[in-house]
Amino acid sequence: MKNIKEITLDEVLTEGLRIKRRNGDKVTTQQEEGRIARNLLLYFGKKAKLSFNFEGKDVINRKALVEYYNHFSQRNWCEKPCCEKRPRDKEGFCKPNQISTISKALNVAGACIEYCKDEHQIDIANPFKGYSPGGKNARKMSTKNFVDRRNEIWIDSEMKQMLLASPPLVKDLILFALNTGMRRSEIVNLTFASRTNGRDYDRIFQDGNGNWFVLFHVKDQKSNSVTQCALNDAAMEIINRQKHITVRELDDQGVYIDHTYVFSMLNAPRPKNTKIKPKWITTQFRNVRRKLGIREDMFLRNSRKTSGQKLYDAKVPLEAVQGQLRHNKIETTQEWYVTPSMDHAAEAVKSFEVR
Repeated sequence: MKNIKEITLDEVLTEGLRIKRRNGDKVTTQQEEGRIARNLLLYFGKKAKLSFNFEGKDVINRKALVEYYNHFSQRNWCEKPCCEKRPRDKEGFCKPNQISTISKALNVAGACIEYCKDEHQIDIANPFKGYSPGGKNARKMSTKNFVDRRNEIWIDSEMKQMLLASPPLVKDLILFALNTGMRRSEIVNLTFASRTNGRDYDRIFQDGNGNWFVLFHVKDQKSNSVTQCALNDAAMEIINRQKHITVRELDDQGVYIDHTYVFSMLNAPRPKNTKIKPKWITTQFRNVRRKLGIREDMFLRNSRKTSGQKLYDAKVPLEAVQGQLRHNKIETTQEWYVTPSMDHAAEAVKSFEVR
């Protein structure tokens, strides 16, 4: 791998976004990330170079990222081009940006650098990688003990209460999440077919053995590779009883395509011929949970962890759990999505006895 000592942020952002476009990013994603890249360059400058430790006027290191975070997360007075479009209060001061907005900008830059490293086999500094404005929260997550991690898994009794009290569409979405391990956004954006790089393909397909799968390209998920997710009989029954809608949208190359969505608001209590927004299902889930008086830390996002844990408890090999959840590294599955129970330990010690 060739070591590159000096490379500018402008170069890696331009090349990284080009690689992402080639891999099939949605047009809307391309536009949003292009805007984020322009804002980063307005703040750091086109001549800014990447580094971990070296300091200087045009060097981006961890110290520079802290200054970037402080600049946009606090109320301040700034007339530079990078703050022209920031909302201002009555006194003319810039209002602080949301932490999620700042984090997204940093993540886009970090991802572009990683794309460049993988594509061109070069070794360049990536001060954005691993940097989190919410460092305190990140440390709390990494130090969660065994009990905390187990509490994130849905309890069977709570799950049954939620399913019984939920409207039909919400119930189907929860069941689909549990049966597939798919993310909320992946479920509401699931289509029967799509197009990437000018090639049409089926997203829901059956193999020669009669097994059903969902195909994920880069634009359909968080992973940077093409992956698959298996569908069991329960998941297929949920798909078949939905009322589908067709929406005319732009593909990754700006050409119109008719996407038929699996889930739609036609199945809601108040039917509408529209797609489901991720926020809608989150709100519905929270309302049902509060109505039943179930613990506040039972979140919809933990359906993915619950799905992985159920597979693991059913003695499915860890590699198969990793494949179903589509993690690039097995360590992710092992550290965050499955937790050995005392039953596993009890069965393990029965396999040998020392007398």
